[in-house]
Amino acid sequence: MRGEVILLTRNIVIRGDDQDTWGCSILTTDLYLPLTSSTFKGEMIMDNVEVSNCSQRDTFRAAVRFEGAL
Repeated sequence: MRGEVILLTRNIVIRGDDQDTWGCSILTTDLYLPLTSSTFKGEMIMDNVEVSNCSQRDTFRAAVRFEGAL
């Protein structure tokens, strides 16, 4: 396989903007509304998605985050 180039194709490409040196963040969370006693469950399904120029290395600013999800 030496010298060959393998191209990965994706249906969707999410490219972060480098304006604030962060890129982007995709957040999934659960939510409870006490006034209505409603609970909303966050769910992320990504298929054939490329995430490019997002997050920062060695920080809490991840490209894909799950916060408050139980």
